[in-house]
Amino acid sequence: MSVDYVLTNLVGRTLRQLASPLEQLVYLSALYDSLRGKYLHEGWLGVASAEQLHEHLSRAHRQVFREVAQSGIEERCALLLAYFHSLKENPQELGKRWLETEPFREMIPAVCNRVEREFFTCQMRAALEVIARSPSVSLRPEVTALQFPPLDPQLRLQ
Repeated sequence: MSVDYVLTNLVGRTLRQLASPLEQLVYLSALYDSLRGKYLHEGWLGVASAEQLHEHLSRAHRQVFREVAQSGIEERCALLLAYFHSLKENPQELGKRWLETEPFREMIPAVCNRVEREFFTCQMRAALEVIARSPSVSLRPEVTALQFPPLDPQLRLQ
């Protein structure tokens, strides 16, 4: 078996155990050492070299980042709510804290350009604003998406 095959299975299996793309993004960004500019997982060094491991984790991080960045506002809010629920935190309070401290910036892969960084940051801030300002958001696990009121028919684009 090739190292590539083993790493692909190892990384894939680990990510599938996480509940959502946002949790995967949090996990992968935690494996990035910004001082060294490398991804590292000490437990997997017996399987592959540090460089091979870095390449696989970097690729996985970019893929998961792209998935979260391409999600719509409702899906992004649902991902954040589910993640906040898993932390057993009040969504409004945690949303406000995340708006102040912006930990989501650390989730952006280092290879992203300025436009991608700003786009993702704006998306996350928008979703967090909805959560932080919504009195109807709860910690119930069955909450999977926010329900927005229907648009006024006069405001719809033709």
